[in-house]
Amino acid sequence: MRVLRDAHMPTHVLAARQSDQGHCTPPTMLPIDATLFEEGFQLNFNIPVPPGSTAPVPRIDEETRMLTVSLPVISITVPHVESLPLLLLYAMKLETDLIVLARNLLPGQVLGEFPSLPAMITFLPPIGHQDFERIFRFNQGMRNNTLALVPRADSLQTVISNAWNAVAEARRTRQRETQTGQ
Repeated sequence: MRVLRDAHMPTHVLAARQSDQGHCTPPTMLPIDATLFEEGFQLNFNIPVPPGSTAPVPRIDEETRMLTVSLPVISITVPHVESLPLLLLYAMKLETDLIVLARNLLPGQVLGEFPSLPAMITFLPPIGHQDFERIFRFNQGMRNNTLALVPRADSLQTVISNAWNAVAEARRTRQRETQTGQ
């Protein structure tokens, strides 16, 4: 992998595939620190880290003259690849501001009401269909990834759960309104 900055070097690369896409699409490659990954999630993936090992050392690639590093690859299958980088960022505590996470899960007009479920629900249904479906799918994927990987941070799970509950309830409201012709 190409090195952008020679600091906080990753130890491994996750080759993430989405469970419903099989092996027909290339995996998304996500560099991680194995220790932070295992500290961030309750599931033990038994990432191989030899005792006393140090972070990989970058080297200059002779062809490209760029700094690169070789990392062991770990294959992982998740429900939703698109939301996995955001989940990793927070579960590994590389980012800790949960308001920023909420901004990535919900539109601005809804965020002002966070975490009040009834208030959030009132702001979600008027969003256009395509935008709402994008928000719904992303939150559904994030929630499913959370259920599959089980992050340790309760506060992280709470934000994701609150966002998912709001979007899921807003979708039910939208469907009821469509059925009644409103």
